[in-house]
Amino acid sequence: MRNILFILCAALLVAFGSVADSDDPVAILKSNASVEAKSNACLKLSVYGGAEAIPVLEELLSDNILSHMARYALEPMAGDEVDQALLRGLSKTSGTLKAGIIASLGVRQAASATEALIAALNDGHPEVLEAAIRALGQLSHGAAILALEDVSLRPDLPLAIREATGEALMNCAEAYFERDREDHAAGIYEYVYFNKFFPIHVRAAGLRGAVRTHETDAGWLLLAKAFKSDEPAFFKMALRLALEVTPKKRTAGRLVHLLPEYKEKQKIEVIQTLGELGVQNVGQALILEAMAGKTEIRIAALRAVTRLSYKPALPLITALAVSDDEALMPAARECLAYFPGEAGDEILEKLLKSEEPATRQAAVEMLAMGGLENICDRLLYIARRDKSSAVRLAAIEGAAKPAQARHLSEFVRHFLRPQSKEERSAAEEALKSIATRNRKTGIPDGVVNDLINALNRGAAQQSALISILTATGTQRAFDALLTKCAAEDEALRNEATKAICDWPQPLAIPTLLEWVEADGNNRDAAFKGLARLLASKQVADGDAILYYQKLFARTKGADEKKVLLGGLANLRTASALAMALEQLEDAEVKTEAGHAVAALVRIVEQTEEGLALKEKAYALLPDLKQD
Repeated sequence: MRNILFILCAALLVAFGSVADSDDPVAILKSNASVEAKSNACLKLSVYGGAEAIPVLEELLSDNILSHMARYALEPMAGDEVDQALLRGLSKTSGTLKAGIIASLGVRQAASATEALIAALNDGHPEVLEAAIRALGQLSHGAAILALEDVSLRPDLPLAIREATGEALMNCAEAYFERDREDHAAGIYEYVYFNKFFPIHVRAAGLRGAVRTHETDAGWLLLAKAFKSDEPAFFKMALRLALEVTPKKRTAGRLVHLLPEYKEKQKIEVIQTLGELGVQNVGQALILEAMAGKTEIRIAALRAVTRLSYKPALPLITALAVSDDEALMPAARECLAYFPGEAGDEILEKLLKSEEPATRQAAVEMLAMGGLENICDRLLYIARRDKSSAVRLAAIEGAAKPAQARHLSEFVRHFLRPQSKEERSAAEEALKSIATRNRKTGIPDGVVNDLINALNRGAAQQSALISILTATGTQRAFDALLTKCAAEDEALRNEATKAICDWPQPLAIPTLLEWVEADGNNRDAAFKGLARLLASKQVADGDAILYYQKLFARTKGADEKKVLLGGLANLRTASALAMALEQLEDAEVKTEAGHAVAALVRIVEQTEEGLALKEKAYALLPDLKQD
């Protein structure tokens, strides 16, 4: 990846003339050119440098500024001459520079550097020691492994060094594995796993490597032992491995055997793993766990048998789903609603036909979770036909979520001709929710007309009707409510006026602006409604700025200006920034205007006017440039 980046960067440098084609990068490095020019020369050499560049690059290895660029140039070059140049650089450097050279030798996997890298393990500088450890890990041969094992015997080394040593040995193990030397790889992984010198997370990785690389049952035995580990990292790694190794049946059997020994937290994790393993043979053991014991364990077992699609568990799940157990009932219902295959669906169908209203209600609530096909139609049919008010109410509430615009008429029927007060309220909430969701795709005219006709007839639920009509956001509903703003009935007039001011769609903007300009009784509510619609970004920036200009001219006090500045900050036009800059002169809103300007300079259009206004903003508020 790094070489690809070098190639791209070099191509750009050539294309834009940063280093002219006629310039010799070696000559540049020998000259008194700038650091930038020499860095660019190194960049070019990293792409196509040859043996002629090695001596001059070697000299730069001890340069505090250019050493890293010299190494980048040398690393991709072929030949032992590069390795020797880097090795010579080791004797001339110390600390960070020496660590960098060692890292380059590791990248090159320079076998000739083995002796020098082993010697560097005794360097007193921590960066050098860590670099040497990681470089030996990249060499991945016998001498490197022995040296790394020697490091692991040292007492009181810092965590970073212990971590680096473990990771280096893991690199060696992976290299042996790639060479089809699984026995050697497994031995190294085991060494890391069992050695307390290494950090826990590195040892856990060693466990995974050992289990996966062993060709004999030794790996399985390690895994089986880790299933009983008190160390959380080993235990979690073992469960992860349980999902990776085969045969899964043997792994599942071992975990089931150990189930009684686990404490609550571990038992839950094991039960979850058994569900993921997909081995049917563990189903009966999971049923036993689901039947009695601590609630969290029972819930985990219910979910595990559901994931397994273990049909013998269905009677237990069904019994709990229709029980009064407040803790287990919700989980059991979820399991039954989503039980894979037809077996769960068949039970749900039987429950829907039960003679017991409470059982039917439970089935309806599970159906609402998504248990069967055509959920909404099924639920609405139940809402029309069932004899139990509680069941009908549950069906209406459950149908609200999956309902589409085509279902609105059915909910209108339940609202206008309910069988109970609770069903009317449920239908009202459903209508508002469905209308809001489907506002952009369109509300059927017939639904809106039915609601308007009910309002015109003076239906008792006029407040609810107005609320539902508002949720539709349609022009037809708006026009109908606008006429009610002049009604003789004061309550109806006030409700309709409030609805117009709270209208969710921008079609209300012209009317609200008229009310603001008229400065009548509705002025304040109309101002707030108009500011809300403009801030909702439903109006094009160019149109919105015209409305903002009119509103700013008609504000009454600082509070209204602050509201407008909050919405203005979302526009990308130069006019919006100019308007915000003007408000900086008002001491009462200077802070809010400053926030608006800060937001606008980041998003304003990059036109000549926009750029000029940005410079003006920086001049008035110098801190903006720092941001």
